[in-house]
Amino acid sequence: MMNGEILGGKLLPECDLALWRLVEEITWRFACLEKLPLTGVEPLRTHGESKLAGWCDTRTGRIAIALRFSKRGRWRKKTLSVNFIADTIAHELAHLRHRKESKKHRKYTQIILDNMFEEGVFTELRKQRYIYGKTTK
Repeated sequence: MMNGEILGGKLLPECDLALWRLVEEITWRFACLEKLPLTGVEPLRTHGESKLAGWCDTRTGRIAIALRFSKRGRWRKKTLSVNFIADTIAHELAHLRHRKESKKHRKYTQIILDNMFEEGVFTELRKQRYIYGKTTK
């Protein structure tokens, strides 16, 4: 497993690493369950005022997920909400089946989210959500 330094500042190592490991595991788990061609998942660091929460390269099968936004080059204090992170994972995974934003893509995203809910993913994420090293409920 990579640590925060190896990830080139894309995570706050002391705060986000446990959450990132869980996000990575969940992403791989649902890619396998859905038989999606995922080849890699990495943390996404946003820059400036960007609200980009994730991206998917459908040619290579790689996706990136943000855990928190940054502002003026500094990390915001809170991680993104559990629902936002799970929705981003599902949305980016859905691009591996339906490349373009479409009705099929939205329906498939919802199928993945429903499966995540049934598997207890939201509870898992809530247990690992951190604000500068302090667990939040």
